[in-house]
Amino acid sequence: MNKLIKISDLFWEGISLSRVSNKNIVRSYLLFVIMAFLFELFLLALWIGTSIWSYSFGYRPSFEFYIAFGVLVIMMIITVNCIWSIFLSKK
Repeated sequence: MNKLIKISDLFWEGISLSRVSNKNIVRSYLLFVIMAFLFELFLLALWIGTSIWSYSFGYRPSFEFYIAFGVLVIMMIITVNCIWSIFLSKK
């Protein structure tokens, strides 16, 4: 169990750039993460539009459609936490 905790800590340090002090790397990574968040917002709008459109025609989406929404929400939570931790650690 300790190895799993160490792996998750190393993963989070890598995502949040805890040990990086070069401003150029942090800025470009932050720009990349913000663009990923904007893309996730686009996917969320696309999912909502598709669900409204499909229900208006009386079509019920499959189970995978709802799984995709759950995965998208989890990805957005991770991205927002990553952006938040970078802003807090680099001030």
